[in-house]
Amino acid sequence: MEGNSQVREVDSRRARAQDVVAFILHNVDEHPGDVVRLAVQGFGISRQMVNRHMDHLVSDGLLEAEGATRARRYTLRCLVDSHSTIRIDAHTAEDKVWREYVAPHIAGLPRNVLQICEYGFTEIFNNVIEHAEAEKARILVQLDAVKVRLMVFDYGIGIFNKLARDLHLGDSRFALMELLKGKLTTAPSHHSGQGIFFTARAFDRFMLSSSRLRFTHHKEDDSFRVVVEGQGYDSRGTTVDMQISVSSPTTLSGVFDRFSTPDVDGFGRTHVYVKLAGYEGESLVSRSQARRLVARFEEFDEVELDFERVEMIGQAFADEVFRVFRSNYPGVRLLSTNTSPDVHRMIQWAEAGLSAEQGRLPL
Repeated sequence: MEGNSQVREVDSRRARAQDVVAFILHNVDEHPGDVVRLAVQGFGISRQMVNRHMDHLVSDGLLEAEGATRARRYTLRCLVDSHSTIRIDAHTAEDKVWREYVAPHIAGLPRNVLQICEYGFTEIFNNVIEHAEAEKARILVQLDAVKVRLMVFDYGIGIFNKLARDLHLGDSRFALMELLKGKLTTAPSHHSGQGIFFTARAFDRFMLSSSRLRFTHHKEDDSFRVVVEGQGYDSRGTTVDMQISVSSPTTLSGVFDRFSTPDVDGFGRTHVYVKLAGYEGESLVSRSQARRLVARFEEFDEVELDFERVEMIGQAFADEVFRVFRSNYPGVRLLSTNTSPDVHRMIQWAEAGLSAEQGRLPL
């Protein structure tokens, strides 16, 4: 019995040490100068013990250190840092680029992470080949102990300029909104228009930048951010930046399942950022804004309307979405999330009008 107790004690200490190491690796990027202090506080162990872990991580080549004693700063060591320039012509194939320039650098990753990387990279690079109107593209592959990062830069027309031109959209924000709904493509006979939609949600962090517009999505809290750069900002082509933890539990099938519905074969559920329906700085008050928002909703069985960063909506906007659209397409389910009290109140007002119209409430 004493032997079993000792084994359990050793296993417990080993597990605790692994927890400390994992904490250090996952927090050192944001706390390069005080990660030791945070580990001491978080695990109730001595600074000497934490420093011993830091020394091992440095000697194992997972961390880099500079400075001395308490002023020492740590960073994750880049295990892979590969840059390549690819010429784009009639013979360029995204799977060949993946096999030659990306896959060899990350071959040891878990299978689910590899599948997400392959899917995301080939989808994005195929877009470069077929839509960017570019003669060359650059790719970046970086790997450290915590994450893998894939970046694709092209020198073409720019994804939002391309969509706005070919689909007659008036603003790059509207091009982004349509792109993020999914099922959007300028070549429907060759593409489903689903690649960027699913890629943005499979990776832990996804960034798409073109012209003056930058979109980021963080999987951790399913949050988004759109930044419109100043008038003097000039970015050629399109940049896509994708990051995922090497220990991510995410699977491609899980991402696909999240947006499938029993009533539709395959991609039946979408997630729409309502904030993008207006021009920069506008409040969402008009029917024309609402009509932009609901465009192509009828292609889906269920639409999640994400009101993150929307403080209020006008009566006409709410009526167009939650009464007029629902009257015209009763089979499409609209779900509202991240609603402020003012937005929620206006949605209820519009839905009361729909109920009255359908005879469930007295006029």
